[in-house]
Amino acid sequence: MARKSRRTQNAAGNAEALSIAQAVMSEKKENQLSTAAYGRLSVENGGDETDETLQTQMSMLYEYIDRHPDLKLTDSYMDNGYTGTNFDRPEFVRLMDDVRSGRIQCIVVKDLSRFGRNYLETGYYIETLFPHLNVRFIAVNDDFDSIQESDRDSLSVPIKNMVNALYAKDISKKICAAAEVRASRPDVIPCGTAPFGYMVSDDRKHYLVDEEIAPYVRMIYRWALDGVGNKNIAKRMELLGAPTPGQRRAGQPADSSKWNAGTVLKVLQNPNYTGDMHMGRMKQALYKSEKVRWTSPEEWKVRKNTHEPLVTRDDYQKVQELISSYNKRKMADDHFYVEQRERMQDHFTGLVYCGECGRRMDFRRYMHNYATLEKAVSCYGCRKKSDAQDIEGHVVYEDFLKIVVMDQIQVLIKSMCDRKKLLDKMNTSSGGRRSMLSAEKKMVALTVKIAETEERQGQLYENFADGLLEQEDYQSLKERYIADRQRMQAELQELEQQRRKLEKTVSRYKDLVKHLESYLDKRDFNEALVKELVERIVYYPSGGIEVIFKCNDVAEEVVRLLEGSD
Repeated sequence: MARKSRRTQNAAGNAEALSIAQAVMSEKKENQLSTAAYGRLSVENGGDETDETLQTQMSMLYEYIDRHPDLKLTDSYMDNGYTGTNFDRPEFVRLMDDVRSGRIQCIVVKDLSRFGRNYLETGYYIETLFPHLNVRFIAVNDDFDSIQESDRDSLSVPIKNMVNALYAKDISKKICAAAEVRASRPDVIPCGTAPFGYMVSDDRKHYLVDEEIAPYVRMIYRWALDGVGNKNIAKRMELLGAPTPGQRRAGQPADSSKWNAGTVLKVLQNPNYTGDMHMGRMKQALYKSEKVRWTSPEEWKVRKNTHEPLVTRDDYQKVQELISSYNKRKMADDHFYVEQRERMQDHFTGLVYCGECGRRMDFRRYMHNYATLEKAVSCYGCRKKSDAQDIEGHVVYEDFLKIVVMDQIQVLIKSMCDRKKLLDKMNTSSGGRRSMLSAEKKMVALTVKIAETEERQGQLYENFADGLLEQEDYQSLKERYIADRQRMQAELQELEQQRRKLEKTVSRYKDLVKHLESYLDKRDFNEALVKELVERIVYYPSGGIEVIFKCNDVAEEVVRLLEGSD
């Protein structure tokens, strides 16, 4: 039976440990801090179980939380097989999500090194982020509790973090040196699992052919040599029910991973299938802060004829040439399509809408010149009618739109210029002056009436004081005068607002026309002018095109003014 990796056991261990711990803690009070127990076991142990296992670590944390009545276990977080030199660990990420959401108020770890070995990031979390989020942090073996001021101000914490970082770098350097020595020995194989299609011998000195998997590897290479693409090879492997490299390596269930083009490519690029041992294809040096990287063939250490080949060297080389040829062609195609996109840009971005469904139409490029592969036509198509059999009447070509829109812009500019001439004529002709002055005459008349009403109201009081009016008549007349004055003041205010609005509209209109006059009779496409004037372009399946302009409100105000002058 295949041995399960430590990481695949992590979820089951998490759930089991948490259920036991929560049963122990169920009788604790409700007003305690919601506490997280975080544990980590490094890759340095190589997967071997020791006294310092993750479960032993977590048990110690549970006992600590149980002994402190102000803490209540809320959840457990265990990263099994992850280095502490970076914080890209799945359970740590989940912990920080819970911390930021307020679900966790306290974090308990065995010691500072279990939390992290990068002293800069560790210091950021402990000294900056956790205090800002009001989260308590406890490192049991280091006797650190952030609630204690003496612990927060102590120099021992940053010093320990630096020591932990130096320790991690030292261990990484030793591991790298050991790997170099191991690669130079003729009687050993690389650490880790065997390539897909092989098994490691009992003495762990060479690879044995996995008779169940090897036929799949041979089929992958044969299909590749026949010109079948990686995606289609992956589909064929799925149809055959072939286990993936991940399933074979970790003993995962059949539905946990699937074949894809990337999986096929890794098999096709593995030189170990030629029967030669290739070591050093990937490297990582944590002490140099170096991530995992693929090395060049010149850096590989190769030992010839160490195991039975699954493909010939000639076939492997042919496949590599096919892959290289495909990559070069793809790079050329990508560069070509970038040029096409730059040459054929969307000049009506976000402006074209379907008159039937009201949705924004997508910009598309079509290849009509198959000899040069140039995309010669661009258009806008309705998103709803994207199927080829239902696309008729829902596509409008961009070149046609350019002509129609510029024609409509010319109609708009000419119309606005004509109206401006009428406005100027209104200001110079006697009839126009009378029309423009009518509103001012109304305002003057209202002002006079308001003054007369106020004067009569004053005389009314004098008559009442002299005894010429009864109090009942005085009160009735006074209320009528006040109502008349308020009505006329409201009417005067409304006329004043209309006058100001009209003056502002006319001024805006004249400024706009003055700006647009320079474009009169210029029908060449002007993208900047389109974006300045056009609010929306509506295309109807019948072939009609409606251009809606941003300045319609100003033009309509001027039209109403001109109609009123008539």
